[in-house]
This record gives sequence, C-alpha cells and structure tokens, in this order.
Amino acid sequence: MQSTRAEQAVAGPRWQFGLGRENGLAFWAMMLLEGSVQAYWIFLPLYVAYLGANPAQVGAIVGVWGILRLVFLAPSGMLIERFPASALIIWSRAANVVGLLFMAALPVWWLLPLPLLFIGAGTIAFPAISKTIAAAAGEERTRAFAL
Repeated sequence: MQSTRAEQAVAGPRWQFGLGRENGLAFWAMMLLEGSVQAYWIFLPLYVAYLGANPAQVGAIVGVWGILRLVFLAPSGMLIERFPASALIIWSRAANVVGLLFMAALPVWWLLPLPLLFIGAGTIAFPAISKTIAAAAGEERTRAFAL
C-alpha cells in the first residue's frame, strides 16, 4: 500500500529518520561532530609526541583535556538557564574551532593546555543541545535521544 502525499509530509524526508526537521538536522550535525572529534583525538597522542613530549607528558596532556571537559561541563547546566540554547551552542562550538586552529599552529607540546582550554569549552554545548532536542521532539523524546 502506498502512502499519500499528506502522510509523507508528516513523516518527513528519509534523512530525518522521522525526527522532524530540527532533530533530523541535529542528528546529522552530532554525527559529523562526534566523528570529527574522534578522528582528531585518536591522533592527539601522536601529535603531542611529534611536538617533542615524552610518554609521561603525552599522558599528562591527554589527562588535562579530560579534566577540562569535566570542569566546563559542571557549570554548563546553570548557563542554559541564563542564556539562549542557540547562543551557547554557537559560542561553545566556535571556541572548539578556535582551539583546534590554535592547536595546529603550536610549535611545542607544553603550550597545548591553552588550546585544550578552548576545546574543553565546547562541552558547554551539550546541555543546550539536549534542551533543543527535547523541545523539538515533543512526545518522541525517547526516540530522539536514542538516535
């Protein structure tokens, strides 16, 4: 049995996975974001070593990144109550980009905590993203968050 145009309009295009326009776009944005994050973090220890760090220093830099993510994630829930979600997402992701560009330009390993500070600020976006997904999903929140 074929569906009518009205049913197709309600369901949305296939790329949205039935999530609607907002959450369909958020799904693909998060897929690209997380894919890119994992791609460059796989090579972070190699990059730090390339800049002249020994294995203990490489571990310290990777540890600093993990701690900075937690430091920025802790107050981010309070920020979502004070600022619009879209502004938090845009500014924190822009900080990510600045940090990555700064990291690529560094000549020595011991300066890496500075760009990692900017990259860690990118975690501020996660509660804002969750709020946006919840608002756009309506009664389909469980499915939207699962995807």
